[in-house]
Amino acid sequence: MREVGCSFLAAMRRLWSRLEWRLAAVSVCAAALVWAASSTSHASMLRERLFDVFASWFVEASATDPDLVVVEIDRASLKELGPWPWSRDLLARLVERVVSAQPKAVALDVLLEGPDRVARTSSALQVAALSGDAKPDDLTQRLLGGDQSMARSISNAPFVLGAALDPSPRHESTMLRPTLIHGTLDAHGLFRAGGLITPSPDLLSKAAGLGALSLLGDEDGVVRRVPMLAIADNRLVPGLTLELFRVASAQPLLVVDAVSRQLIIGQRSIAIGHEGLLRLAPHNPAVHQARRISAKSLLQHEAGIAERIQGKVVIIGGSAPELGGLQTLSSGQLVSSTALHADAYTLLASGRLLIRTEALRWFEIVSMFVGAGLATLAVMGYSPLCSGLLILGSAIGWIGCSAVVATLSGILIDPLAATIAAIVCLMAVGPMVESEHRRRAAGVKARFERHLAPAIVNRVVHQPERLKLEGEVRNVTALFTDIEGYTTMTERAEPTELIKVLDGYFDGLTSIAVS
Repeated sequence: MREVGCSFLAAMRRLWSRLEWRLAAVSVCAAALVWAASSTSHASMLRERLFDVFASWFVEASATDPDLVVVEIDRASLKELGPWPWSRDLLARLVERVVSAQPKAVALDVLLEGPDRVARTSSALQVAALSGDAKPDDLTQRLLGGDQSMARSISNAPFVLGAALDPSPRHESTMLRPTLIHGTLDAHGLFRAGGLITPSPDLLSKAAGLGALSLLGDEDGVVRRVPMLAIADNRLVPGLTLELFRVASAQPLLVVDAVSRQLIIGQRSIAIGHEGLLRLAPHNPAVHQARRISAKSLLQHEAGIAERIQGKVVIIGGSAPELGGLQTLSSGQLVSSTALHADAYTLLASGRLLIRTEALRWFEIVSMFVGAGLATLAVMGYSPLCSGLLILGSAIGWIGCSAVVATLSGILIDPLAATIAAIVCLMAVGPMVESEHRRRAAGVKARFERHLAPAIVNRVVHQPERLKLEGEVRNVTALFTDIEGYTTMTERAEPTELIKVLDGYFDGLTSIAVS
């Protein structure tokens, strides 16, 4: 057993003595180091900012959706109608004005939790004054039942209400529409919450759908994704945007293909990925301004407002800071959650989705090791300058290909990981190869110096262009010698011993001839 162990160690030492095996080990270690570093928070944020640039190029062709309108409770509305929070009566009046314009579908980006706690009468009088109602007393009486008015309004259109994901467990009997799942859904990557904070059952019974309002920020606080699916109280909950898209598509149920991890809505298939999140593109303020309508303008019956809503998908929400729904973007800009939901709906409606799946992450890991391996081969086969230029050109090409793929298809591939792995491998392997070349050159020089004059060897080393491998005509003096019993000695001696004998013989003979 001891002999087997010694033989194994000897074999491993012989393998490690070869340069190729050492370089392979270093390249694997370099790729593994970059792989580990790519999982850190700093690397993730750098990757996300690069994806933000790719995403902005991808959505330029589909930046606006003419079928989407956003009704905003802005500062002008608060100034005219009173501070936030508004009474349920006033919200019901706003919803009624939207519904009366015959929209295709409506979503409310406001959580209607519990009963109305705000005084109603003053808000009703303000609405009466703005709308020109000649009988404010009748209007006040009609709006005293705020929840009833809201329920009546949302029942007149395909309406989606919002719910909040609650980290605390809630075991209430929330009225969620059933989801049809083909196969067994792996929900480990989906966002999980203890429960849902929902509107009252009276409102839910009149709504066509219920979606999660919550938005998830990254480690830097920037919102780049909108949940399409989440788990709350062990139930599958669609996001507000996805539920609005289902209702606008006139589909009774949400269908999930668990095998391919896709949502089936009518004729559309939407990849949900491992985390069930929809990647957003950078927000475009000009596009959002073109599709927004102030709640004040709608309640004041301004001309042309109802025509803009007819047959469109409408999202009602707030943009005023008083509503507390502002979110941070990568540019540092603050935008409302309603604007982000509108951006998400635009992506869903256009069918141009940004794709970032688990398979792509495995592809990136493989690309790190491939990049390190190619860098090793380049260093071994070319000079340091040529190998460096080759790796630099390959890195630029890889980054360019990733940008083109993201721009054309929305597939987000990290171009930095493989590039950094190749550069790290170049920095680690390059000195090793150069040191090995110098060591071998020094060995060859020492061997030639045993048989040739040192001056000749130095001239060949420092002036290799003077070496005529094809031959040349010169006047030389030749000395021929013979070793007695050489043939017999070569048959009996080991190769290493024979080389030592010949080296000694040539050293002695050369010293005599040169002197």
